[in-house]
Order: sequence, then C-alpha cells, then structure tokens
Amino acid sequence: MRKLHRVEVATREEAVGQALPEAVAEALGELLGAAQEGLLALSVGVGLGWSR
Repeated sequence: MRKLHRVEVATREEAVGQALPEAVAEALGELLGAAQEGLLALSVGVGLGWSR
C-alpha cells in the first residue's frame, strides 16, 4: 500500500479571504434551502411514522 501526500492548494487564510462569485453564492443558497426543506420533511415523516 502506498502513502498519499497531501497537497496544499491554498492556505486557510487565503481561502477565507476570497469572495465567491455571485452566481455561485446564489446557487449555494438555493442548495442550502433545499437541504433544509428536505431535512424538515424527513424529520416530520419520521415523527409521523413513530407516532403511529
């Protein structure tokens, strides 16, 4: 088995300091909203299934 070496593309400070393009930020916001709705629906479904 061979070892893999970690390659650092950017430091944490460089990554945090970079702003995302507006289109990417908007898409991530939509994805986050969909994930939150999905988790809410899942928790409601589990709760209803458990109460029966």
